[in-house]
Amino acid sequence: MTIRCCRIALVAITLLIGVVYPAASSAQGDAGVTIDATMGYEAAYRTGDWFPVVVELGNAGADLSGQLVWRGPDGSSRVATLVELPRGARQQIVVDVFVPESEYVRVGRIELVVDDAVVAAAEVTLTQHEPTTPVMLVASSDQSLLRGIVWQPEVMSGVEVHHVVLEQLSPRVAALQGFDVLVVHGIDTSTLGQAQREALSDWVMLGGQLVISGGGDPRALAGFADLAPVTITGVERGSLARLAAVAPGSAALPDDVALSQVTPAPQARAWPAAGDLVYSRAVGRGAIHVTRFDLARLRGWDGNAAFWAQLVPLRDRGSLGALERGDFAPPLLNGLVLAELQLPGVGSIALFFLLYLIAIGPLHYLVLRRFDRLDWGWITVPLTILAFVGVAYLVGIGARGTVARIYGITVVEAMQSGSRGLATTSLSIFSPTRTSYRMALPAGALVAERRGGLDATGAARITGGPADTTVSEVLVDLGGLRSVVVESTVPFTLRIDSRLARAADDQLTGTLQLLAGPALDGALLTTGGGAYGALLGPLDAGTPVVVRRRVAPADAIADDAVPNLQVRTIIRELIARQARDDTDPAAIYLWGWRSQPTLDVALSEVAVQQHLTIYAIRLDDR
Repeated sequence: MTIRCCRIALVAITLLIGVVYPAASSAQGDAGVTIDATMGYEAAYRTGDWFPVVVELGNAGADLSGQLVWRGPDGSSRVATLVELPRGARQQIVVDVFVPESEYVRVGRIELVVDDAVVAAAEVTLTQHEPTTPVMLVASSDQSLLRGIVWQPEVMSGVEVHHVVLEQLSPRVAALQGFDVLVVHGIDTSTLGQAQREALSDWVMLGGQLVISGGGDPRALAGFADLAPVTITGVERGSLARLAAVAPGSAALPDDVALSQVTPAPQARAWPAAGDLVYSRAVGRGAIHVTRFDLARLRGWDGNAAFWAQLVPLRDRGSLGALERGDFAPPLLNGLVLAELQLPGVGSIALFFLLYLIAIGPLHYLVLRRFDRLDWGWITVPLTILAFVGVAYLVGIGARGTVARIYGITVVEAMQSGSRGLATTSLSIFSPTRTSYRMALPAGALVAERRGGLDATGAARITGGPADTTVSEVLVDLGGLRSVVVESTVPFTLRIDSRLARAADDQLTGTLQLLAGPALDGALLTTGGGAYGALLGPLDAGTPVVVRRRVAPADAIADDAVPNLQVRTIIRELIARQARDDTDPAAIYLWGWRSQPTLDVALSEVAVQQHLTIYAIRLDDR
């Protein structure tokens, strides 16, 4: 009996294997799709900032069209990218994603979806860094370079070091705000695409620190020749002993190493404590540093961490996009003032109730008694109540309007001499009825939805494509508001001639002229550290403005200086942020605003659009 049972079980298992496994193998063969993903920076990311998901796709089957979908921890689609994968093709696609501060993603999942079916998927275990954690990326073939720096918290507190492939960094500057320092060691930067070079240059302008290791190879500077503090002309032999003055250590520094021969640019400065071994150049709020020696020669030196702490002093420099996407006090959304969402004044409500009491009480009684029809009260009282309810309803409809409204507030961060700017836009849709909308935005824009914890309208679907970026299934409740944050690179068309300086007696003096570009409804100047300089008023192209104002604290922006409450609220927030990010007292910022859009927005329904654009322009050093 036992032998017979074993035989039956063996036959059953054999049949099961013959049915199940060939079916699975056949399905995989029919699809013929392979997927492999690298997420974040060595599978790590900083909460609240964008990070890259590099996906390798292969297709041995039929041509297919689908989407790469990043899933949230609740399984909802957060970001999708359109994919065309012909037969026999292999593609590498970079998808930029982010995790809100209120979420914790331990396992990242990316799916290839075709006709609502998951064809292939990849999962990676992730490590999460806090929003304030400094992150240093290293692009080098030497995988051990600088990793020891994280073990010296007394000097470089809390720094996380990750190695990356330089070509896999995002070509969008908004997606590069998840790290603070980039070290390039022994890499030919001329292989970078134009979009990546521009994005990294803009990242430096916004406060990033780029460090390029020397040692004789000029290719490391090839991609940043227009911004580099030096030009490499050759190689010589020299000593690193002078670095002991920067960070004394017990280990001896090499006396005979290869040093790059360089020609400094006019804006370059030699690092004072290290003689001429390091050259730096300030670019906006950030800087580019070039070492004449190979950084690997500092391995084993116990002053290494102190050297880095002085070379790239790190601070919390949270991007405007991260603040706007954050869970607390988004500066642009908080500055939005909507008449449609304002409650009636106390006086109006009191007057309405007074009229109601008079109508339902003494007036109603006097009218019925005048016509000797007091017995009609059981009909006229409900009718009077309904009449007042109808009036209140019509007033509410009139206040909300009958068409949807789009409110956009954009901040463009740029350099005076730059041709591009980073635009951070808070887009809000107000709907008079419960309606689902679809928005079309420029291609390449990074879009994140803002949703409250009690929002039951469902997540929107964000899909990036070659023609545009769409946000669909945006369900807005009756009289409700839905908001998204859009980050994109935009052309900077304002051409400014600035001849300003800050004198020792706290005077801002000189002239400022808008040479070309759209007129500004208003403008003001501030200095590094957040001091308030001068209100300039409207700026028109071709009209010079003579400036001679005493610098005052940022909170001295009086109500009559910037009468627009919305502009004043946002400007104050932005100046406070600039004071934290740029402490250079010689820096001068021009803030200007106009009631025109920077971002092209198309809505599936008829809508009235109202936009405000604020420029934060760091004037060139003189």
